[in-house]
Amino acid sequence: MKRTIMMVCVLAMTCIAVTAQVKKRPAAKKPSAAAKKPTAAKVNNKFAILQLDEWANNGLWEDAENIYILDYPNGDSNALRAVNKKTGEIKIVIPKKTRRRAKILSGGADSTNLYFRLADIGLVKYNGTDVNTSEVILPEGAWNDPLIFLIKAHEHKRIITSPSGRYLGLINNATNMIIDQKEHRVTGFYDKATDGLLSDNGTLIYINGDEIGALPKGIPSNSSRDKRNAIGSKIWKMKEIGNGGGGELSGIWRDDVDSMIYVGMGEQVMRSPMKKMKWEEAYCLPGENKKFTRIACNGKRVLAVTDNYQKHFYEWDNKDLKGEPKISQELTTGIEGNYGMMGMMFGEIKFNQVDYLYCDWNGNFWMQEGDGKFYIYNPDGIKGLTALVGKQTNNKLPEED
Repeated sequence: MKRTIMMVCVLAMTCIAVTAQVKKRPAAKKPSAAAKKPTAAKVNNKFAILQLDEWANNGLWEDAENIYILDYPNGDSNALRAVNKKTGEIKIVIPKKTRRRAKILSGGADSTNLYFRLADIGLVKYNGTDVNTSEVILPEGAWNDPLIFLIKAHEHKRIITSPSGRYLGLINNATNMIIDQKEHRVTGFYDKATDGLLSDNGTLIYINGDEIGALPKGIPSNSSRDKRNAIGSKIWKMKEIGNGGGGELSGIWRDDVDSMIYVGMGEQVMRSPMKKMKWEEAYCLPGENKKFTRIACNGKRVLAVTDNYQKHFYEWDNKDLKGEPKISQELTTGIEGNYGMMGMMFGEIKFNQVDYLYCDWNGNFWMQEGDGKFYIYNPDGIKGLTALVGKQTNNKLPEED
């Protein structure tokens, strides 16, 4: 009897233990859903950053295919780089300077030709292979007028062309001149200019300091005292045509061939028909002690940089500066890895980083920082330059053998 009772107890305890183990057993997990793939970051197609390994000369120029960047003439390189306007690919058109190769002081282009001012040689039209053997348009120090010559110490900032390509303008802060390629001679010569436009009749509209000048095709002069006496010339002082505000001229552009021209001057933007030269105000910064430092137009929009406290970038969605502009303290690219002189990691472009402002033929704004960095911006999305869009690209010259 006792034995029977003991067996019953053992069986009961075994059942309890088994039941407990069953209760403790975790429920089978349901098959987990496939892990979601991370979504790719959206590329900001309004910005691109290009960083060179050499200091770049202030001033870009372009032909139908490329935008050209010249390494600083007095640097170790002085190479010429070409950025393909469609693909954004960069190639070296002219490699680093050598003892044999002439130094390139400045350059310019029309739709089909490249022009260089070469040290000790003069103004040349590039033959595509060798600057030293390219066609000399006007040699250094050998002008057809004894008063006109290229001064070796003066490095012309840029070479501009008229829409038809007949006239070339050499722009510098010491001399500026008009060259007629058809007649192979200098047709105008005055001192000092920071930028300018050439018309198809050979007139140079230039800006310098606090004055705008119109230099027509005519009798050259090498003295600033002769400016007002030269045939058809005209000088406008900022205080004469503006409201008398301070500052310097910050940019010049035209909205069509030989049509309306615009000039940033101090706190104002002034405009005038190119043929009549009658000035009127297009816009004025509100408040006091503010001025434009850089300004450019892409044919549809205007971008301006100012020293206005916390209101440094002004953008108009039209070329006539009508309506209220969009105002920003800085432009944010959203591009990682951008360590500019004053910018932060994600590419805040500060107003004091813009040493030079250029608009290419596709409507992209190029803001140059002094060390060879370019911020490329288009509010409507960058046109072309496919390989550069939405990122920072570092371009280095090939290693020497």
